[in-house]
Amino acid sequence: MDRFVTSARVTLEMIDHLEVTERQFSCAIRLSVPGRNLFAQDWGERSLLGHGPCHQKIEQQLRKRHNKTKARKHTLGSRQQAIRQSADM
Repeated sequence: MDRFVTSARVTLEMIDHLEVTERQFSCAIRLSVPGRNLFAQDWGERSLLGHGPCHQKIEQQLRKRHNKTKARKHTLGSRQQAIRQSADM
């Protein structure tokens, strides 16, 4: 996971509809991180089907946030390096 996650809430629910003969399960994950919270939700016919894709979605969101932060820091460093190099000329 991510070292900046302050709390996580995982909710597993069994959705029982009268029309549907098979029971469906839902999985929701909410991560509290600095900035906006991350949220993923998925449904499946078995409990494990709902959990796997939901876990993958939240990992993808964490990866995207990490890459954006990394790119932003890299851009600032590149800008400062270009300024230093132009000052030396």
